[in-house]
Amino acid sequence: MNGISPRVSVIVTHYNYARYIAEALQSVRQQSIDDWEIIIVDDCSDVGEFALVERIVAEMGDNRIKLVRNSSNLGQISAIFEGVDQAKGDFISLLDPDDRYESTFLETMLAAFLNPRQMIGVAACEMGIFHDRYGVLSLHSTSFRYHAVMEGRYDETTTSQLLNGFSAYIPSWKQGWHWVATSGMMFRRAILDLIRPSKPVTFTRFEGDSYCGHGCHMIAGSAFVDQMLSWRRVHDNNTAKNPVLIFEYQNKLKPEFANSLGDSMLLAAEAILSTTKLSSAAKANLMPSISAHIGHQGILTLTQRSESARDIIWACAVGGT
Repeated sequence: MNGISPRVSVIVTHYNYARYIAEALQSVRQQSIDDWEIIIVDDCSDVGEFALVERIVAEMGDNRIKLVRNSSNLGQISAIFEGVDQAKGDFISLLDPDDRYESTFLETMLAAFLNPRQMIGVAACEMGIFHDRYGVLSLHSTSFRYHAVMEGRYDETTTSQLLNGFSAYIPSWKQGWHWVATSGMMFRRAILDLIRPSKPVTFTRFEGDSYCGHGCHMIAGSAFVDQMLSWRRVHDNNTAKNPVLIFEYQNKLKPEFANSLGDSMLLAAEAILSTTKLSSAAKANLMPSISAHIGHQGILTLTQRSESARDIIWACAVGGT
């Protein structure tokens, strides 16, 4: 490990997935760089599940792995920020306990952040999909490469990857889902600190990737690395996905599907406008990006539920900062 502190902190939020976590942790221990730490945040798992995680960590005997336990179940978003509180790295990556990294994940994603061209808040890579019983299902989770080829941009993206460490930069005002899932994302710690939730998260137990992705993107934009650097596991115990459904569109056809994307974006926007770590002028400069993502109705909602947000929004409306 170089220096006093690790460069990357890998946060693993865990709730009753102990049977998978050893493989996830081992994928970090096998990285091509060793400048990392792992923070496991157990979100009040069942006693037996937590005991198994404790045993796995003890057997690994790696002092770069730290295990902390929440006294109550807070949900993924809050658990992530519990991990951020414990983290020492300048960059934060997320790893679901049932997923795993390719050996060059940390090195390649770091290169995207340390590029000579563009400050970014979040980077994402392509993810493969595998099944416990059926093996590899796909080497792609996105259509990035397909669209790059069909739109005549493939040479541009491959050149950017060589020169800049990322295949494409997505500006902060651009709407949409520009990432993959939790285990294919890395964040700049200084940006992630700015979107710490300003209130308890009650609308979902999941959505950590959505909240952190949209929040950091609204501030500093995103980069996409068109390399398959992590794996997403599909199994019979997935909490957010039905095991026989792979793609988000298919998942939306499930009767019980609840889309809380708008709520997570709104909460992230509220956190940005409420943080004391940004000046009023800096928040005003971010308003065009925030408005692009949450729209007029979202802006109106924020003025009704957050005094801090209302002050900034009103100052922008009348031309002040």
